[in-house]
Parts: sequence; C-alpha cells; structure tokens
Amino acid sequence: MEYDSKQVELERGVAGILCAPSLGKDTPAVLMLHGFASHKNEVGDLFKLLAESLATQGIISLRIDFRGWGDSAGDMADTTVDTLREDTRISLEYLAQLEETDASRLGLLGFSLGGATAVLTASELPDQIKSLVTWSSAGELEKDFRRSLGNAAFETTQSEGEVEIDMGWRSVRLKKGFFESLSNYAPITAIQNYFGAFFNVAGTEDFSAHYLDTYYENAAGEIKDRLLIEGADHIFNVLNDRAPFAEQALQATSEWFLKTL
Repeated sequence: MEYDSKQVELERGVAGILCAPSLGKDTPAVLMLHGFASHKNEVGDLFKLLAESLATQGIISLRIDFRGWGDSAGDMADTTVDTLREDTRISLEYLAQLEETDASRLGLLGFSLGGATAVLTASELPDQIKSLVTWSSAGELEKDFRRSLGNAAFETTQSEGEVEIDMGWRSVRLKKGFFESLSNYAPITAIQNYFGAFFNVAGTEDFSAHYLDTYYENAAGEIKDRLLIEGADHIFNVLNDRAPFAEQALQATSEWFLKTL
C-alpha cells in the first residue's frame, strides 16, 4: 500500500512526522512517544520502521519530538512530566482532527519514559484511546530515574537548580522541575483507570520487566496482553544486527494495532 511521510509542526512548536497511507477517510491512527533523551525516530529507527509498517497496512501514524528535544522548539532543561503530557494531548488533538482519521480509533505507543507518559495520558483520557502499547516502560518514575541517573543528579538540582548529565550517547541538561515532577505520578497504578486494549512489551534484561506483570494485572480493560522477550535489553538490542528482539517487538506491535484499532 502506498503512503506518504511529511514533517509537520503542531501547537507550541511540537515537531513531528506524519506517515499516512492513501486511504482517504475513516483511517485508524497511532501516536508514538519517544523515550528519555531520544527523538521521534527512536534508537535504531524503531519508530520510523514501525510507522512504515503500519502505513503499508492502512494505519496513520504521528511520531513527535517532545518540546526541547529533536526538532521541536524549546529547551530540554524545561522538560517535566507535565510538559510531556501536554505535548501528548496536543498531538492527539492534531491526529483526531485530521480529515482522514477516524477519531474513534486512536492508538498510543510509548517507549520507556514515553511509555509512562502514554499510560498517564490514556488513563486521563480513557474514552479517547482505543489501544495502548508500551515498550520498556517506566512504572515508578522517581525510583526508576534514581536508578538510571543516580541520586547525585537529584541532589545537584536541589542545590544548584539544574544538572548536566552525560548519558553516554549524548549530554542532557535538566532543571529541578523535572525531578520534582517525577514523584507526582505513578503510571503503574494510573493504568487502573484505562479500560481500552493494552499491550506491554519488555525484555528480560531490562528493569521494565519488573513491571510487566503488574501493568498487566492493573490494566482495567478486558483486552490485554504482554510480551516478555527473552534476552532483550531496554532497546531490544536494536544496535546488534544479529539480535532478532527488535523485530519481535515491531511485529508484535503492528499485529496488536491491526487487531485492536
């Protein structure tokens, strides 16, 4: 099936790529939310690959850069869980208002912190999200970020107001507001307010595997499933050409959205 990809700019300077099949009206659509310190195509182009796969099967997708990241306006240091939620709502409204979109068939996919943001948004807007998928999702935000960034990052922002962190693949700068916002939300319990279809994917070698069963049990809807990929890490070993884990996540996600949207 033919499709078209184009860059779009949403409210408040949120940048994205819209990938749409040539189907006309009443088409299901998926919004993709990247993880912490990442971008709209995601590591190994996972979101780009998924968008192309969905488009060939008749599903529109929009993948965005949160404000302050990638091509979007703003300063990454101003990021908080609240700004992530705001950007998600802006993007969902954009998708729903497209002439070719069936607004009753919206899906939401989030990776890592994007997964937690997706859960929070779906739990706040349960009637608007028909199907939710998370990859390697955080579950207890402050606990998870203390594990990944270290307690020192939290302490530095308390004394100095902001901190710069070397992630290995890039450097990020964050203000105290980001760290303070983490304790305000608990995705692992918020999902109790979401009644739509839910699919959670995690690898056995990642911290998110710890949340797989709890997310599944807490999800309020009847249509739900989970996938634990044996041997996979946080990014499904996508940078290792010999590892099949990323393809497993991509295929399972495509099949889920085709089945539930």
